[in-house]
Amino acid sequence: MSQPVIVLLVEDNSTHAHLITRHLEKTTDVVLSLHHQESLIGAFEFLSQHACDAVLLDLSLPDSEIRDTLPRFFGAHADIPVIVLTSLDDIETALLKSAVQRAGGNLSAAARTLGITRPQLVYRLKSRGLRV
Repeated sequence: MSQPVIVLLVEDNSTHAHLITRHLEKTTDVVLSLHHQESLIGAFEFLSQHACDAVLLDLSLPDSEIRDTLPRFFGAHADIPVIVLTSLDDIETALLKSAVQRAGGNLSAAARTLGITRPQLVYRLKSRGLRV
């Protein structure tokens, strides 16, 4: 029997982690040894003590902004293959926040950058619980 492929799942959403784990447990092609961490710091701590063949990395984690997660991970562990996990909602939220930040808080300018109207931007920010 071959050595198991050691995979680290970095996912803070317990439902997503459960679904991914269930799906991976169904594989019959390889033997997997799956480990789960809920934060980037937890992943770093795990990797400081264990070898790993691949990482499934959610970009939106409680201790890392979506745009910083991958660069931070590769800065510490560039030698480990990564499969990025994230939702479109996470990406849209990051784009909204970035546009508002780049516009210095000017919502009209941020909306123009995104190609939407100011009311659409305000609605999207509010629906995500972001400050307007």
